[in-house]
Amino acid sequence: MIKMSVTADLKAVRDQLRKLERGLREQAIAAALNRTAEQAKTAATRDITSAYNLQSAYVRGRIRIRRVSARSGTLEVTLSAPGKRSSNLIRFAERKVTLAEGRRRTKQGTHGVYVKVRRKGQLILIKGGFIANQGRTVFHRIKGQYMKDRINRKGNSKHAQALEALTSIDVPQAMFSDVGVKNLKRAVDQIFPKRLAHEIQRLIKR
Repeated sequence: MIKMSVTADLKAVRDQLRKLERGLREQAIAAALNRTAEQAKTAATRDITSAYNLQSAYVRGRIRIRRVSARSGTLEVTLSAPGKRSSNLIRFAERKVTLAEGRRRTKQGTHGVYVKVRRKGQLILIKGGFIANQGRTVFHRIKGQYMKDRINRKGNSKHAQALEALTSIDVPQAMFSDVGVKNLKRAVDQIFPKRLAHEIQRLIKR
């Protein structure tokens, strides 16, 4: 979980904050924090989808905001990405292929599962990879390893090769990366002071 800590310099708005009654100050700060979190989530989604071949809707759905209330007594907003730090390669699997490309692969014997993790990366053929689990998982067979014997209809035991689900980076790990944290902090540093000044003026004029 990532906690978005705001350490912006408030000297520019300190005099304006003093003009507000206690309670309204907290209200202004809480509103500014919540708006900052929303914009930071948008920035994080943009940064992650720019770097990795993930769909925006999926990334947005994995980033959560725990909003702050002036009544809560704690002026802290949390931006988090709960869940596993890795995702199955099905998230990065090639979804469409042209007829011409399909024919070329057939001719070259390179049919299979292709994935692209980095947005600017190349498609990579997963050798021995296949999609199963109702289209939700990319597996490959582990050479030299077998599962427990299976009994066929004739009563004979049969060795089944062991399978492994293949994974790569997911939203939590992307947010914890150096790039993700750096960009989140930059968004907070740039957005929060402006939002706070806006909320103060709104309450003063009310």
